[in-house]
Amino acid sequence: MLGIADMYGLNGLKEVAIYILKRDYCNFFQKPIPGKQQPVLECMAIAHSLGVENLYAACMKWVGKHFAKCLSERSFASLPTELQNNCLVMLTKSLVSSI
Repeated sequence: MLGIADMYGLNGLKEVAIYILKRDYCNFFQKPIPGKQQPVLECMAIAHSLGVENLYAACMKWVGKHFAKCLSERSFASLPTELQNNCLVMLTKSLVSSI
């Protein structure tokens, strides 16, 4: 639905779709539930593919905070190589900036 809303320029519907992704896939970016990181990773891939930068950035930030748990998910391995590399770069930058 997000792709269709974006394609036809239906900004209201696009915002509703983004809200639903945040609610249903990302649980509003709360602490991770064991074994339930997969929806956030899927949402990150959707946001990246459709160019929804604010949602993508929020997913990346959450993945960075909970990287150890996300890395162990099977769905992390199935992400496109570009997204895996983006996660690693973001994690490296966050580690360097905290020194």
